[in-house]
Amino acid sequence: MTHRLPPFGRELAAGRTLGKPGRPPLLVVVFAGADAWTRAKAAHRRLVDVAPLVLPDGEPPGRFAWPVHEQVVVIEAEGLGDLRILELVRALLLAGAAVVAVVTPDPLGPVWLYEPDGSAWGEHSVVERLVLRELLYAEVQA
Repeated sequence: MTHRLPPFGRELAAGRTLGKPGRPPLLVVVFAGADAWTRAKAAHRRLVDVAPLVLPDGEPPGRFAWPVHEQVVVIEAEGLGDLRILELVRALLLAGAAVVAVVTPDPLGPVWLYEPDGSAWGEHSVVERLVLRELLYAEVQA
């Protein structure tokens, strides 16, 4: 299966932010869930030094070639199930993200941090940590 770039991924893959050549982003934000496209388009227009990406509804995260190598990535997920979020975290970490943070649109909501070694920080249940480790290391063992 050929992996394609996610929506808005071409600029990031080319190493630029909002059409500014030679200026890599300080932060990559992956929008997923309800109104992901609308939120990503708004971010694309107004945020400097931030590269938005979209996980389209119904698409498996592993289908995309995420251009996030050595990037700090934030997932803004609205109405996305926990397992789907963990699948996206796994795909981003396997693509080389330096760290992945998961936030909700609620500014007072919880934040979770995931690192490439499988470490997870924030409000996690034991089951979530075990599922993440299993997802991350299943491919390594295969």
